[in-house]
Amino acid sequence: MIVKEIATVYRASTKGRRFLSRSGAINAETNAVIFARYPIEKWESETGNCYDIREDEPERYLTMYRRLKRVVIRSIRDEALGEGK
Repeated sequence: MIVKEIATVYRASTKGRRFLSRSGAINAETNAVIFARYPIEKWESETGNCYDIREDEPERYLTMYRRLKRVVIRSIRDEALGEGK
């Protein structure tokens, strides 16, 4: 039998997708903001260059990820508190 259900979903606006878990939306939003600023460059056969911040600068990526994730979590919390007023 097919039953209609209503579920809470979280939308990551920068990523442009909906997620069933809050943590999934936070991770996607965080990565989308980072990769908007530092896009992954494809490998070029002529020069042999490519760039992926996760592999080329892992410490910098992890630091940015942790800091930005806290900002995203704080913004979600602030929005939730604003709706409760």
